Amino acid sequence: MTAKERAACICLVDGKLLVIHRVKDGLRYAVLPGGGVEQDEAPADAALRELLEETSLNGQIVRHAASLDHQDRRAHYYLVRASGQPRLGYGPRTKTGLDRQQLHAGMGTRRHRLSH
Repeated sequence: MTAKERAACICLVDGKLLVIHRVKDGLRYAVLPGGGVEQDEAPADAALRELLEETSLNGQIVRHAASLDHQDRRAHYYLVRASGQPRLGYGPRTKTGLDRQQLHAGMGTRRHRLSH
């Protein structure tokens, strides 16, 4: 693992893609739930930990979707099944600045089903 690795969840809630809307330096954008991979942590475990920290959802990895290099870091993406009602920053290690973010389940208009 390198210090720059990241893991993220592709998570559908009620058939809609779960994203976090953020505002940084006046720019508005959306990201998948995810974050840095800690030392001695598997990327899949990091993805599920970040999902819990950022949304309060417990997830289950369905499958690895992709690993891609982005600028200075490698990112791992996992298709994740989760249930419940997402709540922003509800996890055990809530980060600062979450008041400027919003969870949004429903970006886009197409519904998709998770499959094994």
